[in-house]
Amino acid sequence: MTLTWTSPPTDVVNMYTISYRRISGCSAAPSGSTTTTMKTITISGLEENIQYEFTITATNNAGTSLPAMYTVTTASASKLKNTVNFVKIFLCKHILVPSGSPPQPTLTGHSATSFTVSWDKEFCLSRNGPRGYYTVKYFVTESTEILTTTNVILNSRTFTASSLTPATSYTFQVAYTNTIGTGPFVNLIITTMGYDSKFQVNL
Repeated sequence: MTLTWTSPPTDVVNMYTISYRRISGCSAAPSGSTTTTMKTITISGLEENIQYEFTITATNNAGTSLPAMYTVTTASASKLKNTVNFVKIFLCKHILVPSGSPPQPTLTGHSATSFTVSWDKEFCLSRNGPRGYYTVKYFVTESTEILTTTNVILNSRTFTASSLTPATSYTFQVAYTNTIGTGPFVNLIITTMGYDSKFQVNL
């Protein structure tokens, strides 16, 4: 039995997994599984005039796709070789690093030693790369040392930093992250309150 299939040209596939099992006949149902990087494979050792179910999945850096399934009855040896054409296998899309930043964060709470920021949900999902979660970090603006880097779930969209130094400028950053990498950060510069001064926010 020769199987062939096609995949969307925008998907990058590392490997196809082909599984099969017999679903007709009275004897024990043999099954098998194999892998290939090609879009065609010949499976031998099948019985004549028996119905088989074939399943194909595709794997890439994003994971494994949902299966494409096909049921066919093998021909007798007197007939030409069977060929099954899968019109399309539904692949997991190749994941890209997010190309866009979250909306501009805003200051929603403050003190001399802490600040809280939040940001809106982005409704436009047309940019490359699915979003898995937010990566947030902050540091003293005049320093390159990152004080904190953490992940925030997509439904949260808020973050609080504490134990800060009064009257000090901090840079807060947030970006989308998925299994491939982290997209561009958007910045918010915050000056914590002095004990006798007002806070400042600079975009």
